[in-house]
Amino acid sequence: MPSFYIVLEKGISNADTFVNGNFLSQHSDELDKLARRLGVTPLMKFFSVGPDELALAAESGVDTSKMKKEWFSADDGLRTIRALQTSLAPLKDREQLASELDEFANVLELAKSGAIRWYLAIDY
Repeated sequence: MPSFYIVLEKGISNADTFVNGNFLSQHSDELDKLARRLGVTPLMKFFSVGPDELALAAESGVDTSKMKKEWFSADDGLRTIRALQTSLAPLKDREQLASELDEFANVLELAKSGAIRWYLAIDY
């Protein structure tokens, strides 16, 4: 089962940047529709790939011909995460989604404080 995770441009010392994105991945279509209704950037718009992710995606049969690495500001990601956090009521698995969004927000807050860019990756 695919899972979303955060890749930071550089490490943050003494900080746990692990996030559990299993439910976010499972509900990505619903979350992206919700983000568009809320007027924020959908999570999948933050998707990018580095060399490791590109190799894994290719091994999984994903067409990688148009994939490239792109970095995003933590502020932009936080805007989406915060909007989604306030609007989960109609979604199934909302408690798990809320927990994972909290983890993402915590890591992006750390990234913001260090002016570190990020992108969303998928563990296949």
